[in-house]
Amino acid sequence: MHKHTKLPEALRREVYQRWVDGRSQRFLADEYHVDKRVIWRIVVRGRLQDFTVHDSTNKRYRTIEYGLKKLMKTEAKLKKRAERLAIKRYEKSYPGEMVHADTKMLPRLQGETKGIPRERLYVALDDFSRNLVADILPDKSQESSVVFGTITEERLPFTIRDWYTDRGTEWRGTKNHAFVAWCGENNITQHFTRPRTPKTNGKAERVIRTLIEEWHRKHHFASRDERRRILYAYVDHYNHERVHGTIGMTPIEKLAQFIQGDAEEPSL
Repeated sequence: MHKHTKLPEALRREVYQRWVDGRSQRFLADEYHVDKRVIWRIVVRGRLQDFTVHDSTNKRYRTIEYGLKKLMKTEAKLKKRAERLAIKRYEKSYPGEMVHADTKMLPRLQGETKGIPRERLYVALDDFSRNLVADILPDKSQESSVVFGTITEERLPFTIRDWYTDRGTEWRGTKNHAFVAWCGENNITQHFTRPRTPKTNGKAERVIRTLIEEWHRKHHFASRDERRRILYAYVDHYNHERVHGTIGMTPIEKLAQFIQGDAEEPSL
């Protein structure tokens, strides 16, 4: 089988289920004789229960958010501006300039035994717009961080420039570290909290607290799949309907305001 072959839907479901059951992506790539990137893609799409075979055509969601990448014609100018500015934790000047990320172990659901591994909540928050991406993955590992990074890159309607986290081993390591390598491949710089001071990643920690209070504690989940579906619904509410106190509007309104401002800016 060619390493870039497109697995049929039945095999994609099988691959995803075996990953959920604990098989590593490297093992699955060897088992099915495909490139590891094929397994990554199956896992990422499997989080949304999408096991269809995609062709090479770009079929990004046709919404105002996903149209932002095409509308950001000033990207080159913003890149130069970012290189001139020192990295700051607050008041970033454009979407994607810095994305804060963190993880939190989730409690077991009612009826689950101690032998069942606890799942991990992953979050990524854009500093400028407060646009949120969140998902649930099986563990705190390099591979899961790459899966979440790929999910975040696809769901955010703008280019990520910098990824800011604590100094956990799921994010930080040598050039052979899976997540470090992924950042390099996607031209994303990394910055970390000061040693032994994880609280300096306050924006990510705060949004996790908000999620636990407004999503997890307010629902009784019948299954892990239901917990994940309600998380996705809450994130959609957070981005489109919930007014963020520090910016005085919803994240999507902040993004729309940025597009309009760039569209009206006179050419230099």
